[in-house]
Amino acid sequence: MKGRRPRWQGLHGGLIHRCSWPPGGLNLSAVAALKPLANTDSLRQLPMAPKGHHRPRSAPTKRQRRTVGLLGIALEASSEDEDYRPAGRRPAAAAAAAAGAGTQRAAADEDVPLAQRRRQLHAQQRRLSGAGSPGSPAGAAAAGAAGAAAAAAAPTVPAVHLPEEVLCAILRLACAPEAGGAIPTAAAATCVSRSWRAAALACPDIWRHVDLSWRRCRPSDAAISRAAPRWAHLTSLSLAGRAALVADSCPLLASLSLAHCTQFSDRGLCAALSTMLLRPAAPDGSSAPLRRLDLSFIQVSPKVSGLDLVVREVLAQQARNPGGPVLEELVVEGCPLLTHQGLRAATEASAEAGRPLLAALRHLNLSQSAGARSDFAINLERLQYSCPSLQRLCLNGLCGAYAWSFNATPSQLPPGAPPPGFPLLRVCQVAAKSNPDMAGLGTGATNVNDACLTRLLAHSPLLEELDVGGCERLSPDCLATAIHPAAPLRHALLARSGACCDEAVAFLADRFGPTLEAVDLSWGGGRITDAAAAALARCPRLHSVGLAGTAVTTGGVRQLLLAADRHAAEVEASRAGSSTGSGGGGGGGGGQGRQAFTIDVSSCRGLERGVRQAATQGMRQLRSALGLP
Repeated sequence: MKGRRPRWQGLHGGLIHRCSWPPGGLNLSAVAALKPLANTDSLRQLPMAPKGHHRPRSAPTKRQRRTVGLLGIALEASSEDEDYRPAGRRPAAAAAAAAGAGTQRAAADEDVPLAQRRRQLHAQQRRLSGAGSPGSPAGAAAAGAAGAAAAAAAPTVPAVHLPEEVLCAILRLACAPEAGGAIPTAAAATCVSRSWRAAALACPDIWRHVDLSWRRCRPSDAAISRAAPRWAHLTSLSLAGRAALVADSCPLLASLSLAHCTQFSDRGLCAALSTMLLRPAAPDGSSAPLRRLDLSFIQVSPKVSGLDLVVREVLAQQARNPGGPVLEELVVEGCPLLTHQGLRAATEASAEAGRPLLAALRHLNLSQSAGARSDFAINLERLQYSCPSLQRLCLNGLCGAYAWSFNATPSQLPPGAPPPGFPLLRVCQVAAKSNPDMAGLGTGATNVNDACLTRLLAHSPLLEELDVGGCERLSPDCLATAIHPAAPLRHALLARSGACCDEAVAFLADRFGPTLEAVDLSWGGGRITDAAAAALARCPRLHSVGLAGTAVTTGGVRQLLLAADRHAAEVEASRAGSSTGSGGGGGGGGGQGRQAFTIDVSSCRGLERGVRQAATQGMRQLRSALGLP
């Protein structure tokens, strides 16, 4: 026995922490009676079980099996958590005990949370510990009697009964899409008490947004199937790796995210998506088709051709939809086995039919996909004809090191077709690599040149963001020929591109200076000097500048910060004048606040050592090192 802890040690703690609670609650008088015995030497005479002997574990009864919900929390039929039981499911042992005198619980105690009930038990234990000396039999008897009296006469903390309408209003605010949706708030509310569960189930509109990618949410397919009937008003669902599709239970589902799912087959997924895409939009709002689909990082079996079949079927459904195209957003990001077959089939079908089959598509994201393909090609003119409503085109890192290609000569369009272009395009991202962790380590291959960018941005007067990072084949004059003169350009990301030079920055400041807000000129080397900083100083709305790895000196950085302070003072003066002119109403054209100015000057060898070190600590230290307030 030397060096080994006897099994009888810690008996009191074992009763408290290892044993499950009986249906009627913890017997405090029994615990108080056993506590003095655990401190005496009489327990040393207890016989020990022979080594290697284990009591056979009985099979779990029906009452001991745990039924868990979306968060893995026990909902009912649990012997470990007696805080919550739905109506009509009270165990037989608890019902028999409640028939006896002094063991019946108050009705208000059903809504007492588990944490509050534990606090009551701890308070009773503290009162029992002061009733007598625990080392004497008389003290133990007094403690037992006092514990029994306290357990019978202790007042129950009154539960706060909120009306169901108030609970529903609170849950609607807590489960709004901007607050994170129904997970975990609504799912946890069903496990609080009977009244909270009734309120959560009586408000089906709180389940409009369900995101199962919450870090602690690990539901099984069976739990999703059980919860699906309450999702009649669900409009946005993110399965996050789960395999259970609930298309039949969600007639209003408009947004579906299958990111990181790995358990779908091509035929089963095509059948489910076809059902949701062909669902009619009822005038009374009882049903709606699927409009946003996210297939990022998905793996469909068979792995080589499964995803291509799904994408082709999704795009082909737009031609067979009786009400016209409905798909507005398609995201297929991070799928290395994706090919251009599905997109090519849809664009060619549009040209043959003489009408755009993807007329509703507004967001197309193929970033970081097709990394294992070397033959990914896009027909620019037919894509523009098929997607006249496209507003966001994201092709960052498409085809990886192989680089995607485009048709060398413009393709013929059907008679009567408008000029090729994206008239509603606002965001265009064709960077060679969008991963910020690869900054300074090189970029992937790219075939984007002046001709490609000019054809891609033709007739796009609404362009607000352009990302051509890593496109080394661009020339300094490409921005003047590609971007529409009337475009309200706000973000220009030119890092490591051929257009990252002082001449291109001067053009941007002269043409788009009033609207320019963010410019990234990182790793421009000796082509970005103080002349670029002087040009950017003329942009009144500029609040973010990336100058990492450039030849900018301390004087150029000081000039930028001084210009930012001057523009901020002008904005404050205009806001004060607007408030005075409107009689203190505060509603002028300059009512929006200006964002804090940020600048990245890491790896700029032209800066002084102290300035460069201060820049790594923050903007306040950088301004102090430059002698600015």
